[in-house]
Amino acid sequence: MKKNSANLSRAKRMLEADKSPMSEECKALALSDITKTLKEYFVIAGDVKFDTTLQSGRYAVRIVFDADRIKNFAVLK
Repeated sequence: MKKNSANLSRAKRMLEADKSPMSEECKALALSDITKTLKEYFVIAGDVKFDTTLQSGRYAVRIVFDADRIKNFAVLK
């Protein structure tokens, strides 16, 4: 019984850690990747802002940026 309680406690800690806020290093890496991808589709004016908020057990992710234009490209059929 003691082992089951320890396993349950360990699982709970792992789930709570999974829901912890992003570290600054992780945010910086994510922002770099997001910015790189956005630049494939937009001509970006200024900085890209990225934020996450935990709401009701899920993350709300907000990405905000200004663009001078949207890049158009042809899709080959």
